[in-house]
Order: sequence, then structure tokens, then C-alpha cells
Amino acid sequence: MLTCSKCGTENPLGRVFCTKCGAKLDLGRLTKQDLDSQVKVSWLATHWKNLVWILVIILLIPVGLAFWARSQPLAGSGQKQDERYVESCLKQMMNLKPGQIMPNVQFTDAQINAFFAEGRANAWKVDMVSVGLYQGYFTVRMVTSVLGPWKVKSYEVGLKLSREITSVPMGGPRIEVRKAAIGHLPLPKPMVSLALKPILAKAVADEYWKGISRASEIKCESGRIIVTVKP
Repeated sequence: MLTCSKCGTENPLGRVFCTKCGAKLDLGRLTKQDLDSQVKVSWLATHWKNLVWILVIILLIPVGLAFWARSQPLAGSGQKQDERYVESCLKQMMNLKPGQIMPNVQFTDAQINAFFAEGRANAWKVDMVSVGLYQGYFTVRMVTSVLGPWKVKSYEVGLKLSREITSVPMGGPRIEVRKAAIGHLPLPKPMVSLALKPILAKAVADEYWKGISRASEIKCESGRIIVTVKP
């Protein structure tokens, strides 16, 4: 700051005349400290927008990485006959008459993923539905396009979002969701519905849901699921 020798008013650096009385300021009274501070102020005034953008990018990088879609399948997919086998079993479940029992229907994860690979993914209007079967629990992953995709030359670009739930059969038809994630971000228990509801909504709207919902007992083993149906 420059002090006016006439009226004592403090003036910002860069002024030639006093802002209050109009007297000419004595620039010879500038110190090195005054000049250094002016350089810093001028640099910040020029580059503050760039600094804001850099800070925004730094903050967005971890957020983007956390929500980055997990687009790889949880397990391998079978063949067309596996898809037909699952469809056939589900239709039988749907059409069971009172008193009929359909015990110990077994599906491997390859058979289930063949069922979801094309027909169900198209019906659900999603990019991928994948299932992994493990000892005592199973995981479902669904990938959807949020923006795009667009074709750029020979490449396909767009923004995808993955939702994932891990569930445990609790005896009988009961299933408990133990974990959920969006992208690479694990969700705390109060927020599990953010992943569960979109997957469940697609499943309930599916024509085969009636067969799945009639299961009276579900057991999970490594690579396969065992279902019993008692109407």
C-alpha cells in the first residue's frame, strides 16, 4: 500500500494519484516488500480461474475413480443350450400346479450368465447382467450406460455405471443383501438400496420373475445354485 503524504490515506499499489484528495503519490517510497506483494496479487488475479479448475479436477479424480464402472463379468458364460435350459426350468416353475414339487433344480453360473448374456440384457435394456455363485452367497452385477455410447472412428465411447449386490440365502426363500457397491465404491448399509432397487426393479418386471419368485428354498455353492420349488 502507498500512504498519501498529503492526507495520509492508504492507496493500493498501482495508483498514481490519491483516491481521496487527488494528490500525486510518491512512488519513490515503494519498498521491495510492497513490490513483491503486488507481484503475488497480480499473479493470483491473472491465474485464479486456472487454480480453481485445477482444484476441481483434483477433487473429481478420486470421485471418478470410485464410481468407475466394473464392466468385467463375474463368471464365464455358457452356450445357447444353457440359456434354453434355464428358460425351460423357469417356465416349469411358473406353471407348477398346486401340490406339485420341483426339487433340487441346479444352475451353474455359466448357465445363468448365458441366460442373461443377450436375451435378458436386451429385455432389461442394460449393457450387462452377470452373476457369480460362491460358497454360501452370490453376487449380481448390472452395468448400464449413463451417457452414450457414441462411435468415434472404430471406437465406442460413453459413460457407464455398474451396480453390484452380494446376497446370502438365509434358509427357505429368504435372501439377505450383505454388501452393495456402485462402481468401485462400497456402499454403507443405509445406502444399499441405491444399488439394490435398480436391479430388483428390472428383475421384478421380467417375464420370468414369477418362476424365480416361487422358489421355496435356495442354496448356494461354489459355481452353482440349488433351488427347490413347492407351490
